[in-house]
Amino acid sequence: MKTKHSSILLAGLIGLMPGFSTAATYSVFSGQSIQTKIDGATNGDTVAIFGGSYTENLTVSKDVRLQLVAGQAVTLAGNITFSGLSNAYTFANFTWGGQTDKTITVSDCRNFTINSIKSPAGSITATGSNTVAKIFATSLTNGGITISGGANVQGIQSSCTGITVNGSSTADFARCTVSGNVSPA
Repeated sequence: MKTKHSSILLAGLIGLMPGFSTAATYSVFSGQSIQTKIDGATNGDTVAIFGGSYTENLTVSKDVRLQLVAGQAVTLAGNITFSGLSNAYTFANFTWGGQTDKTITVSDCRNFTINSIKSPAGSITATGSNTVAKIFATSLTNGGITISGGANVQGIQSSCTGITVNGSSTADFARCTVSGNVSPA
C-alpha cells in the first residue's frame, strides 16, 4: 500500500513541475478549420481530422501532428506547407490535392516523411539545405516532385509525372514509377 500511494504522489508532483506538460489532441470535424486548430496547438500536440473535404491552405511550422482519424475519408484540397520542423515528422494516409496548382512544400525540415499520400493532381516541393525527406508509397497521378535549395530526398515505391533536382540538392529514388521526365536542372 505504501508503494502505491508513493507512486500516486510522485505522479502528481511531476504533473505540477514547471515545463512538464502533456500533449493535447484537437479534433477537427467537417466544416471546421484545420488551420485554427494548428494555430491553437503547441509543440507535441495532435490535430485529429475527421471525415470530410477541407479546402483551406495549411501551414505547419511547429511540431504539431496532423492525424487522419482511423476509418475516416479525408481530402485536403489546399496548399500545405511544412517549414522549420526539426523533430521527425510523418505526414501520412491522406488524399490530397485535386487541382494541378496545389503543392505540398517541405522547407527546412529534418527527418520529414511523406507516406501513403494519394493525389489526382498537385506536386511536392522539397527545399532548403536543412531538408532531409523521404517519400514513401505516395501517388501523384498528375503531379511531379521538385527538389531544390540543397534538399536531400529519398523516394521509395512512389509514382509521379516527373522529378526535377536543382543545384546542390540530392535525390535517391528506388522502385518508383515516373511517367514523365527526370531531370537535373
